[in-house]
Amino acid sequence: MIKAYITSAIGAALLLGSTLLATASMYKYDAMCAMGLASEKTIQTDCAIYEEIGGMRYCFGSEEAKAKFMETPEPNIARAEKYYQTLE
Repeated sequence: MIKAYITSAIGAALLLGSTLLATASMYKYDAMCAMGLASEKTIQTDCAIYEEIGGMRYCFGSEEAKAKFMETPEPNIARAEKYYQTLE
């Protein structure tokens, strides 16, 4: 009986860990504001405001930043990506 509980606990821990890892990897730019990056600024967010594009979660520091970014997402993604690469 104890063995079953331990096995279940280990399985649950592994599942939780892989779920958290998958969720973390969905955030583009380490949860920095995508519009900020497109404007060559680094603004850390909690990703409460986001938009999913191509399976990735782009985070924003405000609804205004998200709206501005989504007016022209492709060029903004390119600018954000270019600036983000300079930070690494």
